[in-house]
Amino acid sequence: MPSNTRKKRKNSPVLLRRLCKHFGSDPADLPVVEQQFGLHERPNLHLALAEILGELSRPSELLGILPHQEHETPSLARLSREAVACGFEPGPVGYHDVPLPGGQHLVSAIQTGLD
Repeated sequence: MPSNTRKKRKNSPVLLRRLCKHFGSDPADLPVVEQQFGLHERPNLHLALAEILGELSRPSELLGILPHQEHETPSLARLSREAVACGFEPGPVGYHDVPLPGGQHLVSAIQTGLD
């Protein structure tokens, strides 16, 4: 890798650097598929992701994403572009308590995070 490419990556936003390392390439060159889930579906999604990640042979780390501006919403497409990714930084994971059917139990499902 040319030295100016290494220098450019080293000065890139931290979340972009982590995505580059995770994917092994520039994430801006990869397609992004997004899926919306209703609030009532989040407990099942959260439990399914926890199960899948628990079965991986390598460790995973969940990162929270903090926008510098309140109106900015993080997405893989935004985090893959250096000019936009500089508006986000790692922080605490955001959770949202979702009631399970019957209303007697809550699940703290991930609201904002990157794994």
